[in-house]
Amino acid sequence: MATLAAPSPLTPTPGHIPDGAVFDFDMFGDPGLKEDPHARILELTREAPAVFWTPRNGGHWVFLGKEAVFDGARDAASFSSEPMPHEQMLAMLSMMPKGSPHVPVPYPILLDPPLHEKYRQPLQHVFSPKTVSGLRGKIRDLAVDLIDPIVGQGHCEFMSAVAEPLPVQIFLKMLGLPLEMMPEYRELVKENFAAQASDNNPAATQHMMKAAGIMSRIEKVLGKVGLSLQMMPPYRAMLNRRLSAQGPDGNMAAMQRLMKVAAIMRDEILDRRDNPRDDILSMLWNVEIDGKPMTLDDMENYGVLLFIAGLDTVMNAMGYAVRHLAENSELQDSLRADPSLVPKAAEEMLRLYSFVVPVRRVSRDLEFKGLQMKANERVMLYLPGASLDPAAYTDPGTYDLDRDNKSHIAFNAGPHRCLGAHLARLELQTLYEELLKRMPRFRLDPDKQTKYLCSHILGIDKLYLVWDV
Repeated sequence: MATLAAPSPLTPTPGHIPDGAVFDFDMFGDPGLKEDPHARILELTREAPAVFWTPRNGGHWVFLGKEAVFDGARDAASFSSEPMPHEQMLAMLSMMPKGSPHVPVPYPILLDPPLHEKYRQPLQHVFSPKTVSGLRGKIRDLAVDLIDPIVGQGHCEFMSAVAEPLPVQIFLKMLGLPLEMMPEYRELVKENFAAQASDNNPAATQHMMKAAGIMSRIEKVLGKVGLSLQMMPPYRAMLNRRLSAQGPDGNMAAMQRLMKVAAIMRDEILDRRDNPRDDILSMLWNVEIDGKPMTLDDMENYGVLLFIAGLDTVMNAMGYAVRHLAENSELQDSLRADPSLVPKAAEEMLRLYSFVVPVRRVSRDLEFKGLQMKANERVMLYLPGASLDPAAYTDPGTYDLDRDNKSHIAFNAGPHRCLGAHLARLELQTLYEELLKRMPRFRLDPDKQTKYLCSHILGIDKLYLVWDV
């Protein structure tokens, strides 16, 4: 078994996993990831199996190879997006103390088919190519407004100056949330991603599933005689004790963060119900799910997903691409000379610097790629590894504008393929066009180090650029 320096404790490897399938990798604390994520991942693709078990962070599977990621992403029946079966989740939430605020569940990303499709469908039109194309002028105007003030400075911290406000402001306007709240919103998103390492507690999740399963079975028995756990405080107290026994670093902490997101959005959500506008929140209030009108709980479920996904992801793609351009002045010159190459250049950037790591749960005992997997084991679909797989790409760590195999998996695959892919592509291409048109050759600041974030999003925190003025 390969060994890497990592801060999280080792956990025993289950007996059904052979030694050859075990590789020591900490996706939250690996030193190489924190120094240069994709350089480290390129090493992993040469050193680690395409599918492996890591004993870090409570133990979990990593699907690293492109074939494994693609097949796993498309097989929702075997690899569930639900942290626990939906029925158990509903049973657990129904047992929360009377009068408790709603605990939002990010819909539809934490649902499996067929329920997933019912909640995804209302969003399809919002992010369709036709709808997104109508935003082209607004995106370009905002990019210009952000770039022009920094041109004469000769330097900037790119993430805060351009990469963060561009997609975040566009998305806030689409969603219908006030721009002046952007700093508070971004802090909540950062808090959510920063805490993901402590949320990876398989024992706590199993604890919650067991408690929810017990309560669900009791509820069914009581229902046959006209009773309910709602009538029986001792049962509710027992479940509350079991759920709260995990401590601040378990799943309850994750729920509390989602409740904070819902709380900061609630006034705007309710206002759109009473005073509809031309935005996503207003549109969702008019949607019916299975013939039933939208509820506030449904709106909060949608809201937390859109809030977290829309306010973080695209800025990281921008950061990696601009870092690459800063390190390759000849590529800058080529794209300035022929802007028609920008769409193709953007796709190769997405392949080379994929950065999202979706989580799945093994839904039942099964065999995958010759390995035995047990129900409720966790799986990380390591999209950054899939995009750098030497079995799928020739010289995968090299940026090649004329690469034969232009397909990539940066936006995931299967039923959970990114809804916002069209919007992301438009924002990325527009930014590169305007940046190269308005800026002279730029480069990395030799006196300031690029800083990275490692969680389920491999992000850039700080990116310092300089140029001659």
